[in-house]
Amino acid sequence: MSSRRRSGKSAMEALSSGQAAQSSERQGGIYSALMGAADQEMARQMVPMEDGSIQINAFRVTSVGLIGGEQASYAEWERLGKTLFRLHDSLQIILGDWLVQGERIHGKTYEEIAVLFDRKKKTLYNWKYVMSSVDISLRGENLAFKHYRIVAAMPPEKQAYWLGQASANKWGAGKMQDEIDKDQPPALKEPTILKYSTDVMNKKDVFLARAERINRAFDGRDNPDQEAMREYAKDIKKFIQALCRNFGWDIEEL
Repeated sequence: MSSRRRSGKSAMEALSSGQAAQSSERQGGIYSALMGAADQEMARQMVPMEDGSIQINAFRVTSVGLIGGEQASYAEWERLGKTLFRLHDSLQIILGDWLVQGERIHGKTYEEIAVLFDRKKKTLYNWKYVMSSVDISLRGENLAFKHYRIVAAMPPEKQAYWLGQASANKWGAGKMQDEIDKDQPPALKEPTILKYSTDVMNKKDVFLARAERINRAFDGRDNPDQEAMREYAKDIKKFIQALCRNFGWDIEEL
C-alpha cells in the first residue's frame, strides 16, 4: 500500500475515532470544520474502509476514482459533490487540526508523521502551526487556509477582527492581506532594549512552556491534574522571582 493511501486512511480513521471526543471539546471538532453546520448528516454517513477508501451512502471514494452510485438519487449525487468540494477546500485545515491532535493526544510530532507518511516536514509544520494558532471558534465557513495563515501570528483579538471582516465582506485571502497592509500603524519610536540576567534567561523557556500548558488547560486542549498545575505554578513563580531580582523590584509590591 502506498504512503499516500496510508495517509488518507489514517487521517480518516483519526476523523472517525475522534468525532465523539472532538464534539464535546470543540462543538463538532474536525467534522464540523469539514462539513460545517449545513450538512452534519452527510458527515455521519462517511465511513472509512480498511483499504483507505471512504464509503458515503451508495458511493465509495477511492484513490483511483469514484465507485458505485448508479442507484443513487440526484439529491444524493448532488450532496456528494457538495461534500467533496468542501473536503477539497478544507483539507489543509483538517490536516492541520489532525496534526495538532496527533501531538496532543498521541505524542506524535509533525517530524515523526512526515517520516511515517513520506511527507515534507516543512509542509506539515506549516499546517500544524497555522491551525494550532487559530482557534476553531474564530474560523468561518467561507474562509480558507490562506486566511488563517495570514493571521496566525496575530493575537486572538486581531485574528477575530480580520477573520470577521473577511467573512462578512466575502474577502479572498489577497484582499484581506491588502486591507491589513493598509491598516498598519506608523512606525513607533525605537523601544528601550531591556537587559536580562542569566538566571532570568535560564528560567524563561520553562516559564513559557508552563504558561502554554496552563492556557491549554483553560481552553480544554489539555487536562493536567492538580499536582501538575501546582508544579506549573511553582515554575512560573521562580521565573517571576528571577525577573524581580533582575530589575530590583519588590515582589510584594507587584
